[in-house]
Amino acid sequence: MKNKYFIIVLLLMCQQAIGQQKDYNFINLDSKNGMSSNTVNAILKDKYGFMWFGTEDGLNRFDGINFTVYRHTESEPTSVGRGTVMALQEDKDGNLWVGTTVTLSLYNRNLNNFTNYDFSPYGWIRSLYAEQSGNIWVGTYTGLYYFNPKTKKILTFKANSTDKNKLNSDVILSIFEDHKSNIWVGTSIGLHLFNKEKKTFKRFLHNVTDKTSISDSIIRTITEDEKGNLWLGTDGGGLNVMDVKNGTFKYFKSIKSEETTLSSNKIYKIVFDKLGKLWVGTEDGLNIFDPKSNKTTRIKYSSSSKFSEIGSFIGHSVIEIYLDKYGIAWIGTLQSGVNKYDINLAFFNHEQFNPVDTHGLSAGSVTALAEHPSGDIYVGTDGGGLNIFNRKTGLLKQLSINGFRGKANTLERSGNSLWLGTYLHGLFQIDLTNNAVIRTIHFPKTKTDLSDIGINCIKTDSQGNIWIGSNGNGIYKIDQKTAKISHFSQLFPQKDDRNLAINGYINAIEEDKQGNLWFGANGSGLASFNPRRNELIIFNHGNSNLPLDRIMSICCDKVGRIWLGVFGGGLCLYEPNTKRFIQFGEKHLLANDMIYMILEDKSGKLWVSTNKGISVFDPNKKIFKNYTHHNGIQQSSFNIGAGLKTSTGEMYFGGLDGFNFFTPEYLNQNKKIPNLVITDLKIANKSINPSENSEITEPIYIAKKIELSYKQNFTLDFIALNYTSPKESQYSYMLEGLDKEWNKVGSATSVGYTNLDPGKYTFRLKANSEDGAWHTPEKTIEIIVNPPFWRTFYAYFFYFFIIVFTFWSLRRRGIQKLRNEFALEQERLQVKHLIEKERTEAERKMELEQLKIKFLTNLSHELKTPLTLVINPIESLLSQEKSNDKLNTLNLINRNARRLLNLVNQLLDFRKIEDNELKLNPTEDDLIAVGKEIFESFKYISERKKINLHFESSISEFYTVFDKEKVERILFNLLSNAIKFTNENGDVYFHIETEADNGIKLIIGDSGIGLPKDMLEKIFDRFYQINNHTNILNQGSGIGLSITQEFVKLHGGNIKVESEEGMGSVFTVYLPLITKQFNSNNTVVNVLSEPLEEVSTVTDMVVVEPTQIDKPVILIVDDSEDLRTYLKDNLKEKYKIIEAADGKQGWQKALTFHPKVIVSDVNMPNMDGIALTQKIKKDSRTKHIPVILLTVLSEEIDQLKGLQTGASDYLTKPFSFQLLNVRIENLLNLNSALKDTYSKQINLGTAEIEMETEDEKFLVKIIRHIEENISEADLSIEELSKEMNMSRGTLYSKILNLTGEKPVEFVRSIKLKKAAMLLEKSDMKISQIGYEVGFSNPNYFARAFRAKYNVSPSEYILLKKDLSKSILSE
Repeated sequence: MKNKYFIIVLLLMCQQAIGQQKDYNFINLDSKNGMSSNTVNAILKDKYGFMWFGTEDGLNRFDGINFTVYRHTESEPTSVGRGTVMALQEDKDGNLWVGTTVTLSLYNRNLNNFTNYDFSPYGWIRSLYAEQSGNIWVGTYTGLYYFNPKTKKILTFKANSTDKNKLNSDVILSIFEDHKSNIWVGTSIGLHLFNKEKKTFKRFLHNVTDKTSISDSIIRTITEDEKGNLWLGTDGGGLNVMDVKNGTFKYFKSIKSEETTLSSNKIYKIVFDKLGKLWVGTEDGLNIFDPKSNKTTRIKYSSSSKFSEIGSFIGHSVIEIYLDKYGIAWIGTLQSGVNKYDINLAFFNHEQFNPVDTHGLSAGSVTALAEHPSGDIYVGTDGGGLNIFNRKTGLLKQLSINGFRGKANTLERSGNSLWLGTYLHGLFQIDLTNNAVIRTIHFPKTKTDLSDIGINCIKTDSQGNIWIGSNGNGIYKIDQKTAKISHFSQLFPQKDDRNLAINGYINAIEEDKQGNLWFGANGSGLASFNPRRNELIIFNHGNSNLPLDRIMSICCDKVGRIWLGVFGGGLCLYEPNTKRFIQFGEKHLLANDMIYMILEDKSGKLWVSTNKGISVFDPNKKIFKNYTHHNGIQQSSFNIGAGLKTSTGEMYFGGLDGFNFFTPEYLNQNKKIPNLVITDLKIANKSINPSENSEITEPIYIAKKIELSYKQNFTLDFIALNYTSPKESQYSYMLEGLDKEWNKVGSATSVGYTNLDPGKYTFRLKANSEDGAWHTPEKTIEIIVNPPFWRTFYAYFFYFFIIVFTFWSLRRRGIQKLRNEFALEQERLQVKHLIEKERTEAERKMELEQLKIKFLTNLSHELKTPLTLVINPIESLLSQEKSNDKLNTLNLINRNARRLLNLVNQLLDFRKIEDNELKLNPTEDDLIAVGKEIFESFKYISERKKINLHFESSISEFYTVFDKEKVERILFNLLSNAIKFTNENGDVYFHIETEADNGIKLIIGDSGIGLPKDMLEKIFDRFYQINNHTNILNQGSGIGLSITQEFVKLHGGNIKVESEEGMGSVFTVYLPLITKQFNSNNTVVNVLSEPLEEVSTVTDMVVVEPTQIDKPVILIVDDSEDLRTYLKDNLKEKYKIIEAADGKQGWQKALTFHPKVIVSDVNMPNMDGIALTQKIKKDSRTKHIPVILLTVLSEEIDQLKGLQTGASDYLTKPFSFQLLNVRIENLLNLNSALKDTYSKQINLGTAEIEMETEDEKFLVKIIRHIEENISEADLSIEELSKEMNMSRGTLYSKILNLTGEKPVEFVRSIKLKKAAMLLEKSDMKISQIGYEVGFSNPNYFARAFRAKYNVSPSEYILLKKDLSKSILSE
């Protein structure tokens, strides 16, 4: 039992160790990439950033993209030396030394060639080391040599086994200098320490009897850790570490059965990285040794790149290791090239098909992906059926789905089911708990062809319905509750038997945040379907700027935007305001415009699969970053719809070569700035080497100047030495002196210039990454184009001398004239400057005066209208002491008195603010109650303006100390503004919320006209007004919000505004008040305004009737709601009142109601009173109506202007109500007298009429039609106009002229006369009679009857019965 527990614990520890092991992904470079040989013996990065590789077939220079190969040529003595390149070293001056088999070569950068030193007499070179002094240690198979480059002298050290102060072997395998400048030499027989003063060596040899000695005498590589310990790699004794102080050794050897030990005891190279880990190159692969834990990580390798996975380490024999300062590891191998590991490289996991792998994919092409609740991934393939990928173990298992092994087109997880759509095998519903098939659904191609149609995509909507896109038969819907299957043609039937606007080949289905479904079709564009309104909208190339009508993928992101992947059209964004699409493609650095799938990550970036890898798009920066096979991505096309974002944010993309998967936030980001170098100068297509008489005198990548002859054309090659992701480098250049702006050339790495004019130019070059993660410093080089002789300085000087000498006399005569003209011009300019200065000052003063006038004008309008509403209610109270309306009148007086008081107080507070005299007067009160009281005071005016009020508080009470008057003023200003700038049927809300720490927030918002964004910072400025809203008059003086802000600041709070033009505004006031008493229940109080009764619109339908028929109609037109209300309340006893808020509404209601008198304000939005009067008097239908104008403009010229328009009277605010009432009565009496004198008198009845004139024939005909259809409730004026063969307007005018009644009143009169007759002579019930004469509502019939006969129908019956009895009794 104990053994079992031990085994379990051991397995758990191993699993934890494996789980914690870091993934190492490598990129392999070999002869296929341009390297001269796959056996790499030496690696070096020079001070300019170039990588150098010494191979068995020459020397290679690498710039991240291209290899430049240097081979030995017998006919060229300056080529690299003979033999295999065995070692590379760079000295303190940056000179590159190359050790070949028999030659020591020095690279001449100026001439791009080599100086060779023949070492064949000394033996084959095996190792090199450059001292700080500049001298070179050369290790060969026949001894150790010390070479002085300046004197060309060689000091020889030979082996003598009998002399302990000399080398023990002539085979020198490694040379190393420690931090104390000690030289250590590794030979085939032991380690040696060189004594520089005595020129002797100290030996460290393997001793079988001494466990503290070196484990093996063949020392192939030496390095040092940060503590000063010396580490040695031996030929068969593994890894040794030497304690330099006492000269003892500790070794680590390979145990094949233990994975945490070295993979081989034969070590070729060891190097420490920045983290203190030791990279070990062995005969059996690469190892990474941790000196702290003494454990090794063995890097798995593949012997051949042909059958290896992307990211695998290629090769088993590691000869050389080089770690650069950017964290890139370059690993040289035997016959397998160079493996590059880069910590800056974003690397993607790749799962490929391997026919011999029983735990791998069942087929190569991955076509669909879905997530299991456990986190495992369902993988659909083409020809291999369905697989499941175990995310923890990385193993795949094929699932048996009723024997299905065909093409799995699409997968969709819905609830506890997985829906599998296939190609020609129907639809499977699979139980997620046991992967068993619940049911199979078949979709036949046609009624006669019962074979299954292909299923391209599946989507579960927010209602739980399953939507299916087929390959030819359009869209199907499965209701999971009822299991009913419906075709889209049944859900959205087309008119006139037309086909569906999109074709039947559906590639993608998605649902947006509003519940709309988006269908992407292959050939007919995009369709948006609103299930609630059953509305379908089509977007295609013709109507919405789609690049092509072939939609391959759809993505609805988390902020509600719709993104499309279009065949050959890149990534497209739907713009709902314009209903058009914005295209993002290759010009935005997208690698390929063929997008197969779109996924959104947690940060809002979009990941897309293309024909050239995977790209990520930043919607904010509007740029792409591309990832290719260099990042581990499969080198093949991806499949349509084969993509998945898991619940953890991990992403999967399926393609023809398996699938890639990754987590975006864990991808490495390359932020290292590479060196930017100019690599070549070509003239006449020939590379130029530096020399004394050449165009350049030093290597082009360090040259500061290029000097060219006239008409000499040239080309510059350049590159950023980006070894992590060379394809991401984007270049820009400018030739200063020729180019006006930077030329952005993408990834192009050369530029050519022709026919440059003589002169000095500066070539400027810079590079950056695709996503802007890094930008290189600017690289500059001066370019001088020498002129021909006839354009030299001496030639121009000679030309100039001749010209000057020729025109000298003429110029001398003209000098004085020029001086005189110059003096006059100066005088003229001074006068002009003075005039301009005076004009500017005058304009400034005028602008200031205009501001004052504007302020006083607005203030006058704000004061005079409230004065009218104060004076007249007082007069009304005096004249109507016993009136029942006292309460309403008193409320009106109170409301306008407060308004006037607020305006006056604002002026006083403004003055106090200017004088810094404003102070708080704090009292303790309930802030919630105060706010609610202020809010409810606006209920009356909101009902009149048909504005919905909403009050909400997160707490029921909030007792605190505050200045009640100032808080009331804050709320009054904000609420009055909200109602003022909110149109009819809009919303105004007031929310009160508490803050988490201290204080309270007052939020007042509306759905009004809103504010432009550029004006939000100005609205709290004094006197600032927004004048671009013509429909809002009397916007105030511009100091209300300024004072509001000052009051808020006095309480230590702040006020903020958020607004969008056309959508409304939200003002948030934060007051840091401390509660004295708080309701812990946090009850939310909702006070919603009562819904306003729907106001019946005036139409010509017979059923819409006014309630007061005999009263004269008075139309009141004024933008002041309170003034209209006051006039209505005082005139409604004698008149029927119709209201309008501006001239435009007034004109419409004048045409509709034909009032007897119109009372109108002059200053109104949309149409003022003057324009309204002119329109009324010019129209034959309304010119007889008298108009009384009301205004604050009291000047005689203003009154004259109003009366000249045809107004009957003119009153100046504030006015006496009795005066207005008398003038209305006089105008009505005058009109009545005129009508009695001139109007036609025609008696109408239901009896037979003798026809004498055309008018009487017209009346008989229309009466007959009304009587024939008298029971029709929907008898309309349109029907009458069609019956009489005339327009509605003509019918209206004719009936009004003949009868004095409008058509509606005329029809109603006939119906009521018929009803009176039936009441008198029939036994029908009153409700039956109402229906008989066309009234749809008995109550309405009763009101209309009383309005005409001053008695109710029942009273009418009693009167007629009493009359009959009295007649009978007589």
